[in-house]
Amino acid sequence: MNEMHKMKRGQSSIEYIVTYGWVLLILILVVVGMWNAGFFKLSTYSCSKNEVMQLNTVRITAIKFLSSGAVYMTVKNNEEASIALSSVKINGFAPTGLSPSLPRTIAVGGEVNFTGTVASLAGAVGDTKSNIPIEFVYNLTGGASGHRDAGVMCFRIEVG
Repeated sequence: MNEMHKMKRGQSSIEYIVTYGWVLLILILVVVGMWNAGFFKLSTYSCSKNEVMQLNTVRITAIKFLSSGAVYMTVKNNEEASIALSSVKINGFAPTGLSPSLPRTIAVGGEVNFTGTVASLAGAVGDTKSNIPIEFVYNLTGGASGHRDAGVMCFRIEVG
């Protein structure tokens, strides 16, 4: 009786594999095909334009990185009060030679054009840089101090 029970279990296992094995095989082939096509490789993300994401108060309306590491950016105040921008960090570093210098007051809705150099971001023309952190520290005029606004950038290095 025990021998007969083992044979029935073996037969039902084989029937299950024959019936549903094709679905499993097709699923494996689809996943392997997607893997080979780079579908699961996040590092292949390429910027279609220069963009900054996740900033709330301090907005970057224009940004340009050159092969030398020079950066040109237009910063806009979206706060409901004037702000005194006291610190900028890109990729963990304050840009050298930042002009105009900080601290810099920006009126409500006002914009300031900054230039500086971030040597760690120098590269070949056409290179894409993704997930580069950017951070602004500012004080509200007539209000609280030490506000922080952070985001990430994606850009292509341009001639320069």
